[in-house]
Amino acid sequence: MNSAAQNLLAASLELKLAADALSRRNGPWHEHLSRIRDFIDRTQKEIRGVSYLLHPPMLDEAGLPNALHWFVDGFQRRTNIRLELRIGHALRDLRLPAEVEMALFRVAQEALANVHRHANASTVRLSLDMDEQGMLEFRVEDDGTAAAGVGGPDPIREGVGISGMRERLMAFEGTLTFRVSGQGATLSARVPLAQQAA
Repeated sequence: MNSAAQNLLAASLELKLAADALSRRNGPWHEHLSRIRDFIDRTQKEIRGVSYLLHPPMLDEAGLPNALHWFVDGFQRRTNIRLELRIGHALRDLRLPAEVEMALFRVAQEALANVHRHANASTVRLSLDMDEQGMLEFRVEDDGTAAAGVGGPDPIREGVGISGMRERLMAFEGTLTFRVSGQGATLSARVPLAQQAA
């Protein structure tokens, strides 16, 4: 990502030099060069935005619960899907290893992206808590209709996104389940808290 941004910056500077060199000559290239620079500037802004979403500074600075609140607020504004986030009291000030927090943040991003693309949901409930077995659990439950007709609470055929989330969690001995019913879908990511707590 950094090298792409640097390459775009270099291309923009080279275009400026070319425009300056051609400034005394008449021709249609000035307008073309100006449009190319506009495209590069817009792409640079998009890269900065994507980079910020992929690794928000808040995740490092304030921890997973605060980063989830920030992400959920922004997602709700962009999509008009009603989101409810609950953080268990014991986890509000707990810091986990950075790679575990990042893995769970990525699960949240992918899960909400799937809801937005496929679920046709009006409400999504998210929770981060510790269960009775000492497992950290992140759940995403939606009231979407995309799974209607699948039948029962059995797991359905998984796409690349769900498989990727599962592989990410396996690095921490975590698990991921995804089930659908007539009321919507539930995704549950679980990580052994005792082994991960800092």
